[in-house]
Amino acid sequence: MRRLKVAAGAVLVLLGLAMIFVKDGYAGDALPQFEKQWSFSANELRDLRVQSDYPIILTFADSLDGSNSVRVKGQGKQKLIDAVQRIQLTEGTLDLDLREPQRNFFDVLGLILHRPKEEIVVSLSDDSAIEYLKLKLSSGSIAAKDVVVKQANIDIASGSAKIDNLTADLLNLNLKSGSVAGNRIRANTRIDSSSGSIKLENLSGPARVRCASGSIKIYKEDTSNLDIHASSGSIYVHMPASFAGTYDVQASSGSVRAPESKRLTQDMVKVRASSGSIKIEQG
Repeated sequence: MRRLKVAAGAVLVLLGLAMIFVKDGYAGDALPQFEKQWSFSANELRDLRVQSDYPIILTFADSLDGSNSVRVKGQGKQKLIDAVQRIQLTEGTLDLDLREPQRNFFDVLGLILHRPKEEIVVSLSDDSAIEYLKLKLSSGSIAAKDVVVKQANIDIASGSAKIDNLTADLLNLNLKSGSVAGNRIRANTRIDSSSGSIKLENLSGPARVRCASGSIKIYKEDTSNLDIHASSGSIYVHMPASFAGTYDVQASSGSVRAPESKRLTQDMVKVRASSGSIKIEQG
């Protein structure tokens, strides 16, 4: 009974702080807005790096007037806004540090009550390209669309990743906790997740997926190699009818269903699960 009273008291204190928080204008929707754009010549920007405390919406778009630019729009405290205004493109690198310089209890509570988003639009002409993209979030989600780079590294401590239409030589995606949803990814893909679901549709290129716990669903468009390992959780793979390689599938405990291997090519689908079901379909 005493523990219950203590817990109830703590909840009331938090609610009181939240009311003060909102009343005094600390809520996320009260944060001032900002916008900044960087323009550059063809291939002047080779390395784009983004760090943020907030969810990120990243979009690559074709330039309508032949120019190249990166535009960021979001919300933040004045110290963050001032820091963003000082950022410059240096030696081919644009480092967008969108983290609040100082975070306190009210900042964290604001992220819980209302999560402002940072929107980034990369506009490129036909003769310009970015080689390296790095996105790093301490918490929150990333939504990336129409990304074309040579290498993309995405690192999320806690949150989700949604990727729609990405083309790269290499994609590295690391999540400690959170879900991954991808559609039309064309890359050598490597995903490491401690916990959370992973769903990749219309995936092209070799892929390596590691997940400690959570469901995995992968729909491949081509016959390139696929390597999956999950400690616990269900795994589903759909391969195209043209796949004529080898299925190497094992589960320590749980059901396993896979087509018979044709072994006519060197392509391989390798799946391992410590516990949980594995189902592979082809057609």
